[in-house]
Amino acid sequence: GAYLLDHGDGAQDRLESFLRDEKITDREMLTGSLTVYQTLRTGEDNDLLPPILIDASWEQRRTPGWGGTLTYGADIQGHIRSSDADVAGRDALRLGASWDWHDSHVLPVGLVVETRLGMTLDHYSYWDDSTASDTTHARAYGAATLRYPLMRQTARATHILEPVVQLGWVGTSGTAPVNEDSTATEFDQANLLSLSRFAGEDASETGAQAAIGLSWTRQTPQGWQSRLTFGRVYRDTAANDYTHTSGLD
Repeated sequence: GAYLLDHGDGAQDRLESFLRDEKITDREMLTGSLTVYQTLRTGEDNDLLPPILIDASWEQRRTPGWGGTLTYGADIQGHIRSSDADVAGRDALRLGASWDWHDSHVLPVGLVVETRLGMTLDHYSYWDDSTASDTTHARAYGAATLRYPLMRQTARATHILEPVVQLGWVGTSGTAPVNEDSTATEFDQANLLSLSRFAGEDASETGAQAAIGLSWTRQTPQGWQSRLTFGRVYRDTAANDYTHTSGLD
């Protein structure tokens, strides 16, 4: 850490080495990566990070005859800790499959109606942890979203005001896996309309929920753009896994 700081690169306190391969077309995506981390933080054990992460995924998109867009795929994610210590040295592997269908229509009055249905199925396997059992976890979800974008153009700028309302539901089945990839969360305009605002796949919101938002965008002919967004989420059950600082509890 001191070496990097002396040479003007003190922002990195973990070194990342990786191999990645990607193939992306308009209808298909295939990716794979192997990542190795080395910590420079004082008091952090590199054997417990975990230092080795494996990730591969395949996704395909189709336009079915009944309308909308259907996306389906499969993925594998794993992490390996060098330590063999029970619990602290836990290694994990997740095999997953998913499908998602969404559609969008603009009504004559300018109202945008979006619908979404989907399901994920994941199997988790664990090693070096006597407290964690292999489990299969399923998640189904559905949502309807209404948007009403309004535009006003002046000599100086274009203003867009967009109120939005979403009603959604998420149901899960099976024993919940150990949460390792969703411990850090935050609430922002990017996930206001997400049915699960956890960062990864190990944790998920459940039950009925509603999200309301209002965004204002101002864009000038010179290319300057500013955006302001307000939003709030209502749930039928409390989300106890979110921290107070995330804004989601």
